[in-house]
Amino acid sequence: MNKVISELKIDKYKVLMLDEKQTNVAYSKYLIDGKEYTPVPMNDAPNCIAIESEDSFVDKIVEFVKD
Repeated sequence: MNKVISELKIDKYKVLMLDEKQTNVAYSKYLIDGKEYTPVPMNDAPNCIAIESEDSFVDKIVEFVKD
Protein backbone atom coordinates (compact mmCIF):
# COMPACT_ATOMS: atom_id res chain seq x y z
CA MET A 1 0.00 0.00 0.00
CA ASN A 2 1.11 3.52 -0.76
CA LYS A 3 -0.14 6.98 0.17
CA VAL A 4 -0.83 9.61 -2.50
CA ILE A 5 1.22 12.71 -1.73
CA SER A 6 0.29 14.82 -4.77
CA GLU A 7 -1.62 14.65 -8.02
CA LEU A 8 -1.69 16.19 -11.47
CA LYS A 9 -4.69 16.35 -13.79
CA ILE A 10 -4.03 15.75 -17.50
CA ASP A 11 -7.22 15.75 -19.58
CA LYS A 12 -9.39 12.93 -18.19
CA TYR A 13 -6.49 11.37 -16.25
CA LYS A 14 -4.94 11.81 -12.83
CA VAL A 15 -1.26 11.17 -12.26
CA LEU A 16 -0.77 10.26 -8.62
CA MET A 17 2.61 10.65 -6.92
CA LEU A 18 3.10 8.03 -4.23
CA ASP A 19 5.15 8.22 -1.04
CA GLU A 20 7.07 5.04 -1.92
CA LYS A 21 8.15 3.07 -4.96
CA GLN A 22 5.46 0.88 -6.53
CA THR A 23 5.33 -2.78 -5.68
CA ASN A 24 7.07 -5.24 -8.01
CA VAL A 25 4.21 -7.73 -7.60
CA ALA A 26 2.00 -8.22 -10.67
CA TYR A 27 -1.27 -6.33 -10.31
CA SER A 28 -4.22 -5.57 -12.57
CA LYS A 29 -6.11 -2.86 -10.64
CA TYR A 30 -5.67 -0.18 -8.02
CA LEU A 31 -8.02 0.02 -5.06
CA ILE A 32 -8.61 3.49 -3.61
CA ASP A 33 -11.34 4.11 -1.01
CA GLY A 34 -12.99 0.81 -1.91
CA LYS A 35 -13.21 1.62 -5.63
CA GLU A 36 -11.21 -0.21 -8.31
CA TYR A 37 -9.34 1.71 -11.01
CA THR A 38 -7.65 0.36 -14.14
CA PRO A 39 -3.99 1.39 -14.46
CA VAL A 40 -3.11 3.73 -17.33
CA PRO A 41 0.30 2.84 -18.80
CA MET A 42 3.01 5.46 -18.35
CA ASN A 43 6.81 5.55 -18.38
CA ASP A 44 9.62 7.53 -16.79
CA ALA A 45 7.64 8.74 -13.79
CA PRO A 46 9.16 7.20 -10.66
CA ASN A 47 6.75 6.69 -7.76
CA CYS A 48 3.77 7.66 -9.95
CA ILE A 49 0.69 5.88 -11.24
CA ALA A 50 -2.06 7.10 -13.56
CA ILE A 51 -5.80 6.44 -13.62
CA GLU A 52 -8.84 7.83 -15.39
CA SER A 53 -10.78 9.92 -12.88
CA GLU A 54 -11.97 13.41 -11.97
CA ASP A 55 -11.74 12.75 -8.20
CA SER A 56 -9.07 13.98 -5.81
CA PHE A 57 -6.80 11.39 -4.19
CA VAL A 58 -4.29 13.33 -2.07
CA ASP A 59 -3.71 11.57 1.28
CA LYS A 60 -5.61 8.46 0.09
CA ILE A 61 -4.14 4.93 0.31
CA VAL A 62 -3.57 2.97 -2.90
CA GLU A 63 -3.71 -0.83 -2.78
CA PHE A 64 -2.36 -2.91 -5.67
CA VAL A 65 -4.85 -5.66 -6.57
CA LYS A 66 -3.35 -8.89 -7.94
CA ASP A 67 -4.78 -10.77 -10.91
